[in-house]
Amino acid sequence: MSLQNAILGLLNKYPLSGYDITKIFDHGIKHYWSTEHTQVYRTLASLKKKDLIDCETVHQTGKPDKKIYKITESGKSQLSQWLREPLPLPEIRHSQLIQLSYMADYDTDFIIKFLKSYESLILEKLDIYTDPDHEKNTIDYATSEKEKELWKIILDNGIEYYKNEIKWIKNSIKRLEKFKTSKS
Repeated sequence: MSLQNAILGLLNKYPLSGYDITKIFDHGIKHYWSTEHTQVYRTLASLKKKDLIDCETVHQTGKPDKKIYKITESGKSQLSQWLREPLPLPEIRHSQLIQLSYMADYDTDFIIKFLKSYESLILEKLDIYTDPDHEKNTIDYATSEKEKELWKIILDNGIEYYKNEIKWIKNSIKRLEKFKTSKS
């Protein structure tokens, strides 16, 4: 998925400033698609150059001018085309698995400690995802009950992913126990 299409999808709902878009990413989308704020602004410039969005400058008293972006008909057409095309499975980029794949020469206790450390990170993330306030913030920008439900379904996907990672870690630790050196 490209960031361009993610932004077009947001602008298809309502006009937004770059700040509003980054806020939506920070509070909802980031658990399944991450981006840097600078990437959002570069992408907005690119979308404007391609005439997929329009921009209106709103003058504010005592504050810098604000740019409000709106999707164009060409942008709606591109978004519609993207939503209709089948996508391949997402690429997996799992840093912990790369690290784990090179640990065969390390002490088993070290590997188990590594896995438990990863588990701690996951538990922190799960605490955030399962917090009712997080769900509320995630769906704040939804414009219909159906969209709210879709966003909850997406949040559930993240929760289930991390629960599965914890299950995998616990199982992996059990499997590694047989490699522990016995201390007489």
